Amino acid sequence: MHQIVFTSRAARSLSSDDVARLCDQAALRNAVEEITGLFLYDGARFLSALEGEVKVLENTFARIMSDQRHFGIEILSSREVRNREFARLPMSCPLTNDDPRSTNAVEVVKSSVAGLSDIKARAYFIGFAKLFR
Repeated sequence: MHQIVFTSRAARSLSSDDVARLCDQAALRNAVEEITGLFLYDGARFLSALEGEVKVLENTFARIMSDQRHFGIEILSSREVRNREFARLPMSCPLTNDDPRSTNAVEVVKSSVAGLSDIKARAYFIGFAKLFR
């Protein structure tokens, strides 16, 4: 099982409907490919985690790298994990800055990353949420 955490910048501002469509499409693909993870968008930047089998993640990440909706992709963490750490997160419900949950984004994200064994990855997500306004 492999896990990748990465960030990128949006090529243009996306509405909550745009982000919902993006996530719905990804959730369908991810379910078939057995990919789990977490997806955050603050109106300018994305922060994502993906986990799954290595070959599947390589193919998925290649597709993500060529997506014109974002640029400046930076891998923050790429590592083997014993078990899925985002098993209960199908990535179909992103947290966006106009989401009602964004008023307590830090608590939502802390809960979502509580099981992460990589404390740096946990800090990336919590820090992103703290800047999430």
